[in-house]
Amino acid sequence: MPSLRSFRHKGFPVKLSLTSPTPALARVDLDVSRHEYRVQQYYKPVSRILTSFTGTRALKLRLRCIDDIVAGVILPTFPNLELLEVEGRYKYMNKHTGLAMARLLNSCPAMSELRLRLNMEYDYDYERKIGNMGGGPFAQSMERFNRLAPMSSAHRDIVQLGGVSELPGSLTNNNCTFSCLQKSLRKVTLKFKAMEVNCFQVQLAKFLVENAMVLKEMQVDDGDQFSSDHINLKLAR
Repeated sequence: MPSLRSFRHKGFPVKLSLTSPTPALARVDLDVSRHEYRVQQYYKPVSRILTSFTGTRALKLRLRCIDDIVAGVILPTFPNLELLEVEGRYKYMNKHTGLAMARLLNSCPAMSELRLRLNMEYDYDYERKIGNMGGGPFAQSMERFNRLAPMSSAHRDIVQLGGVSELPGSLTNNNCTFSCLQKSLRKVTLKFKAMEVNCFQVQLAKFLVENAMVLKEMQVDDGDQFSSDHINLKLAR
């Protein structure tokens, strides 16, 4: 299939093998978010699903949960990938979420554009915690923000990192470097439905703003849950 330029699959997370090289492959669209218990024994880790597509320049990946990226071996490297688009849910306060993001960044050394659509998976403990807080989750988030606003930026950062979901060391470790953040990532689009001002997605956006050395454009869509001023303050370099 030397002339194959695009590939699309929608279905179960099973291994997809191409029988011959695909040097012209420019775009891959994989939706492996479908899950059913009766065929679960045939599922393969994301790393194995992607092995046939390492030469593509654009990859759109839809997962049931991005934490699934951590299952199995390390992701293959995509040396030519310029555009990465990932959609899926993540688990509340789960260290695998940050590790999954770290693996994605590490596997795409030449990536210039990153598009993420991430929402938190339903979590009973989170809902119970919110239910015990008067005024509901958004009222509590706004109260927390108003409490942080008068602080100096240094003190505010300390308090924020103790909030809803800390970024794991897999992303923030000083010994961990990502080639795309140093040399190529210029545009990031992040879409999500905010559950807290200090949710994982906002912390991730802040991390990218602070560490992507050639970043030119950052677009954040929080589902209009909070005013843009709140998000902008938290994303300031």
